[in-house]
Amino acid sequence: MATVDVRRMTRLREQLQLTKTDLARIAGVSQSHISQIELGRINSIGSATLLALAIALETNTDYLVGASDDPRPPKAQAIGRIKPDEEALLRTYRLIVQDNFKHAVREHARMLADLDDQTRREARQAARQSQSAGRAGRVDGEAAPE
Repeated sequence: MATVDVRRMTRLREQLQLTKTDLARIAGVSQSHISQIELGRINSIGSATLLALAIALETNTDYLVGASDDPRPPKAQAIGRIKPDEEALLRTYRLIVQDNFKHAVREHARMLADLDDQTRREARQAARQSQSAGRAGRVDGEAAPE
């Protein structure tokens, strides 16, 4: 778990002219999660969320947690001299990996949202059943138990 520097996160979001909803969509988290972080109500976040926010805010994780004053995203590592076709393959591979990561984060967020929706539906259904059972136990005209 990591603690995000809220001022840095908010400043970067505003510099990129992103709303909280935009940032949430890009990072694959809920808008309320972004709001809770920026309001300081969530003190620490998981590494996957931190990385997703860093990518979405075009920065690095060290900057977001206050471990570095350099907001630039990480540079690609030099791997020595490679041929132009190998460089093209490497670029393609990096794009695929980045897209797969973003897709995985989005899918995870959708799955959590679906679970939340299902939990809410089950809670509403249980409340309705409880209310129905309470009414069924009373005789017409009888006062509800307190």
